[in-house]
Amino acid sequence: MRMLMAAVLCACLGLISFAGHADDLRKQVVASTLVTGTVKISPEGKVDGYTIDQAAKLPPAARDLLDKNIPAWTFERTITLPVDITERMTIRLLAKAVDDKHDTISIVSASFDDDFKSVDETVHSDKRVQPLYPGISLNARVTGTVYTLVLVGKDGHTEKAIAEQVNLRTAVPTVAQERFRKDLGYAATKALQSWTWHVPTSGRSASNSSWWVRVPVVFSIHVYGTPEPKQPGPGDWDVYIPGPRVVVTAGEGGSDAHAQASDAIADGTVHLADSSVKLTTPLGGG
Repeated sequence: MRMLMAAVLCACLGLISFAGHADDLRKQVVASTLVTGTVKISPEGKVDGYTIDQAAKLPPAARDLLDKNIPAWTFERTITLPVDITERMTIRLLAKAVDDKHDTISIVSASFDDDFKSVDETVHSDKRVQPLYPGISLNARVTGTVYTLVLVGKDGHTEKAIAEQVNLRTAVPTVAQERFRKDLGYAATKALQSWTWHVPTSGRSASNSSWWVRVPVVFSIHVYGTPEPKQPGPGDWDVYIPGPRVVVTAGEGGSDAHAQASDAIADGTVHLADSSVKLTTPLGGG
């Protein structure tokens, strides 16, 4: 882990484009990776088994953390059939430096998606509108990821889009971070207002009047003539300045939406906020 965090600090220094803020930014920058896999959940809500995709890419400390905590998880199930159910899971691990000699790694979020659903039982995008890069962030060459919560109506149109969390991938002084987060967040939600969707026509949620989904929106800058930036995938470590998660009222997001984590979703995916299981124990870690 020390080698990983040393790389984080070097990356932090390489990102700094505003003089005089190095010490401030070192305290904020983190390294994170998404871990994907499956978890088998018994009728009693206990873990009967799990798999981790690309486990060999994880440092030993990360694998030990998952092996310690996942078996102890318990879930509340909405499916009452007396059989195990298998859920796709996405877990975000976070590593950060405590001081020059110590660092921590922890499980900070997780989301679960029904592995057994057919395409007509879930929400998926029909027409996607790419967001315009907002001028303030573009002029300052600020990049980041906006994690959004989107309300999809029965007619397949977006009824509401909320920027839940904005992580910055460019070093920005603390005093300016909120400005850029609002800039990127507005651009993302504005584009999502024009998306259309395929909505469930069968399954337990087909009778709903609306559905909440999560969609990550990535803003990156590609300089002409240079290789296109590679977005970190599952198992790859990413360096960024995490943003606060916006508190959405229960009336806006619903209890199911808040049970899932906004940043535990892979880029380029759409995630239905309503899952057949809800984690009832702490994620663990630390």
